[in-house]
Amino acid sequence: MTSRSAFPVTESKVDLRQPHYQRNREEWQPILDKFHAALAQSSIEGDQKSISRHCGRGQLLPRDRISLLLDQDSPFLELGTFAGYGLENSNACANLISGIGSVCGRMCLVLSHIPTQSGGAWNEYTVIKQNRVTEIATENDLPIVALVQSAGVFLPEQFRVFHKGGQIFRDLAVRSQLGQLSCAVVFGSSTAGGAYHPALSDYTIFVQDQAQVFLGGPPLVKMATGEVIEAEELGGAKIHASVTGLADQIATDEFDAIRKARDWVSSLAAPEPALGDAAPLPPRYSAEDVVSLVDPDIRKPFDMGEVLLRIVDDSRVSVFKPSYGRNLITSWAKINGHTVGIVANQTPVINSDEAAKGAQFIRLCNQQDTPVVFMHNVTGFMVGSKAEHAAIIKRGAQLVSAVSCSKVPHISIICGASYGAGNYAMCGRAYKPRFLFSWPTGRCSVMGAEQLSGVMETIERSSAESRGTAIVEEELKAKVGRFRDRVQRDSECYRTSAVGLDDGIIDPRDTRDVLGMCLDVVTKTGVSGAEAHRVLAPPTAEVVRLLNFSTPHPHLHHPTWSNESPSERGRPAATAGTFFRSAAGAHAHRVLRRKKTRCSGEKPICAFCARLGHECRYDDGPLAPPRPAPDVASSDSANLAARVALLESRLSLMDPNSLETLSGPHEDPPPAGGANKFSCLPSVEVLQDAADVYFRHCQNQPYCYFLESTFRQRLHEGSLPSYLLYSFMAVATRFSTHPFFEDHHAEAIESYARLAWSEILEKSFSDDHDVDVSTVQAANMLAVIDFVRGRHRLAWTKIGLSVRFAQSLRLNTEPEPWRSPSEKVERRLTFWSVYLLDKLVSPGRYRPPTLLDGDCTLRLPTLDGTSTDAPTLAFLTDVPESSLLRANDHFALTIFMASVLGQIVRFSFQQTPGSASVPWDSRSEYARIYGILLSFETYSDSASFPTTLEHDFGFGSSVEFSVFGHFCFSQALYHLCHCLLHHPFLLRQRLKLQNSLRVPPTFLGESVRRSKDHATSLAQLLQALQDCGCQAYPSFYGYCAMVAGVIHRLHVVNQGESNARAAKGLYEACLNFLDSNSGPWDHYKRMSLALQSFQPDSSISTGLLSSSFSPDILSSEQTETLWNLVDYGWLSDSARPITPLSTVAALQVTPEEDNISMDYTPDISQGFLDGLEGDEILRHDNIERLLFGAMNGNLDAITELSTA
Repeated sequence: MTSRSAFPVTESKVDLRQPHYQRNREEWQPILDKFHAALAQSSIEGDQKSISRHCGRGQLLPRDRISLLLDQDSPFLELGTFAGYGLENSNACANLISGIGSVCGRMCLVLSHIPTQSGGAWNEYTVIKQNRVTEIATENDLPIVALVQSAGVFLPEQFRVFHKGGQIFRDLAVRSQLGQLSCAVVFGSSTAGGAYHPALSDYTIFVQDQAQVFLGGPPLVKMATGEVIEAEELGGAKIHASVTGLADQIATDEFDAIRKARDWVSSLAAPEPALGDAAPLPPRYSAEDVVSLVDPDIRKPFDMGEVLLRIVDDSRVSVFKPSYGRNLITSWAKINGHTVGIVANQTPVINSDEAAKGAQFIRLCNQQDTPVVFMHNVTGFMVGSKAEHAAIIKRGAQLVSAVSCSKVPHISIICGASYGAGNYAMCGRAYKPRFLFSWPTGRCSVMGAEQLSGVMETIERSSAESRGTAIVEEELKAKVGRFRDRVQRDSECYRTSAVGLDDGIIDPRDTRDVLGMCLDVVTKTGVSGAEAHRVLAPPTAEVVRLLNFSTPHPHLHHPTWSNESPSERGRPAATAGTFFRSAAGAHAHRVLRRKKTRCSGEKPICAFCARLGHECRYDDGPLAPPRPAPDVASSDSANLAARVALLESRLSLMDPNSLETLSGPHEDPPPAGGANKFSCLPSVEVLQDAADVYFRHCQNQPYCYFLESTFRQRLHEGSLPSYLLYSFMAVATRFSTHPFFEDHHAEAIESYARLAWSEILEKSFSDDHDVDVSTVQAANMLAVIDFVRGRHRLAWTKIGLSVRFAQSLRLNTEPEPWRSPSEKVERRLTFWSVYLLDKLVSPGRYRPPTLLDGDCTLRLPTLDGTSTDAPTLAFLTDVPESSLLRANDHFALTIFMASVLGQIVRFSFQQTPGSASVPWDSRSEYARIYGILLSFETYSDSASFPTTLEHDFGFGSSVEFSVFGHFCFSQALYHLCHCLLHHPFLLRQRLKLQNSLRVPPTFLGESVRRSKDHATSLAQLLQALQDCGCQAYPSFYGYCAMVAGVIHRLHVVNQGESNARAAKGLYEACLNFLDSNSGPWDHYKRMSLALQSFQPDSSISTGLLSSSFSPDILSSEQTETLWNLVDYGWLSDSARPITPLSTVAALQVTPEEDNISMDYTPDISQGFLDGLEGDEILRHDNIERLLFGAMNGNLDAITELSTA
């Protein structure tokens, strides 16, 4: 389940736009380029000749074997990738690929020899690497699956290999004794040491006609005994299966061998359940920021606290002793759902206080059985008289002792320097951390090269002086220089990783992902450290209280780190040769491989997929950092962009004096007579009355742009822009009873809306005005007015501008920390109101939602306004195991249901192909959406809707209906989504699209029942609101009544309906709701007429409500009419005629005429909206038509202007 940590959220306050952060990022680029080049070189599987010969025998390459062994999309944490890198007498990966991945749902250590390099023979670094990874498997109780094909010891290096190599076989025997099982899959010839590997494994699989295992091959046998024998007869698969008994299974080919290996893993005892949270929250700040925060020059310290905020779950950290020993950060946090203790160097020197603090913290972690993560950037312990007198030796020894005696798992990351005894104190290789990785800037030695060479120079000079010999400065300088270069080379991460002093080099931006997977591994068997440390330091009562994380304690503060709140930048998906997404949703680092993206890049099909007979897949993201977003623009988009650029230049040269009334095709003429008073803002008294009306009738219905107190204060101060006030008045006037408007409400609304829109256009495209949140709020309010009046062309233009402006202001991401609390809340409310409108107007065949949920990384709004603990949409729509929202977070729940509505629109209205699975398949898109809908019930009260209203909101004469607006709206959306997902007509259209000729009757019968039940609940909800005396309803409730009414109308005329009278009553209730509330909303009248005119005959109703499926029960005219009756745009368009279903063909709706195409995206218009230059304000009497054309992809208007 998802668990919100009790650790406090820590905000980052540094401004990453400052020059030195930008410089850091630039200086990291060549370092990362070198890393990726080295990674590619280490991943080579032999020269082309060897590979061709190997594949020519019908054998798979080792990485292909691993890919097939692992589960689909399994993580594979490759270990020791740089073993032997750059060293003599070694090949890439030291002839051995090793790592941890999931096989049949169980984490395993996977080994594979590389037979295309020196026959897979072992060199010195192969042995070091295999001994290390076997140690990892044994410590963490991982089964081993070895893919064997090796020539044994590399004889020219036998002296370096033989003595260490015996440990491989000893470890296999000891593992077997401990009950830690190993499986060897033999793919080819394995001689001498290569033969002992399967012999000492617990289970062996031999590939028929390929696997050959013997201590001495035919040449050695002939030389030693004179016997001449073929390899297959000496030690082939059949011999070992039938004669020696070494082979437990014979596989017909390599694919069969891998399948049998997976079967063996699946037969093992089920692993322990994961200890971490199932859905941990990601950090609030992007991992990409790490390369801006960290200076690649390790001599310059950086703020490690800021780095931790990019690593830990939800950026929540509890700091231990923040004011004591400040050079060492000791804190508790969660990583990938696992609670950990973190010891990190804030500055590179450890003083006496830091040593004491670190020792105590490690003991506390042992008391709580908490793993410890060490982040190295340390040059050692402080020296000098002051440090010595402060007992640095004693305190340092205590820290080293604590690290040595600690029994909980340790994981170390060398971020920069790791020198001298500081390496020991931070759990270097000698102190046996479970995992140890280095960043590309990591360096490890007794001290820095400059310091060490300086010491050596001093020793040389003292030695020469004591001998009485003269010093030749040039020779000494050269000697010291050579020594310094050697130390520099030997201390850098590529060298230490090559000789096995770490488990790999990782991209700094992937630190969280690597740590997350390592913690999944080390916690698999449980964490125990308490017994080991009780003898060292029994905890005091104060310590026991401190460890109770659920209770605030004065020692657990927010850290005093500083860092900017950068916008949450998404990272592109992993590409071929990089890591994958783990089970918790995190990207893995670049040494991991994504199984299904092993394409090597050749098109139309790569060598890998050609060999395996797989479909070739290509990722969009680039391999090398900084990984910019892929360019996916088609030629049509490019042409559109060119024409928009031409339009920009033409518009910028227009006469600024030619501005005329901005009216669309359906605009009413300007009001005359008594309505002329609406051509300017009214008095303060009218404005204040309008504010009362707005916050009583319009706020939370469902849009919520303002904090009432802030808005009223700005209204009093006169600091609200006039276009926002005009828009505000246009919305509030609809429900006003102020005598100022008399009977001219419609004229006032149109006049205020026209003035607001004119001013928005004038200011938004001028050089001296910046678009701000007020612009977004005003444009969105005007879009609602246009849509309900049936002016869809204008409405979509304004929605598009609202979305684009919101994106350019980054409202879809978390607000920056430096903003005031009220500003943060208002930005959040405004964006989600834009999001709501975009989703609510989308039900229709030609109006897909513009905003994608994946681009909305802003946390959902909560009742208290902070949203600190709120999830993002992505977490809610992933059907979490537990509630992520409180039951009273009604605005967030409304947004949640709007997201589901958008998904239903794409599934049911746009009829996108989506999943090939039929709807009754549990893997289908239909089932996925239905599951998300059901998760809404975990937040809602089981009581009836009227009972909940009475109990939770206490209806009475003084209640303000805006208080419960979002509660009602979320419930209405919930039932509407069910009606549309299970709609008798829409679902049959979907089945027809998928050619589903044989549909289970139970499925259809259940879908009809669900649509009827939720249409009933929807009608009862609207009736309950009327009974409670609600005076103002959202415009969208009309569409809800329409959808429910159509479903009930079908049941009224259905011949087999057992309860037609009840259906008729509900149908009439929907009609009554539309008729009773048509005053404020013109489109309610339109829908009422459409519902009354819907008169299907019984054959149509019976066919749609039947449990048997027939694809041809409707004519094309009837189909078109039924489409129109669920199309929100058509229903609200005043230009559409109404025709009864049974008598007249339905009006055709053409996407070219008045609708946004399915491929619409506001990003195409980015240059049009943001890149205008020139000193003149845009002026044109048809500018709305041009804006709509540019955003809709309709180039006719642009062409007319550009060729004029």
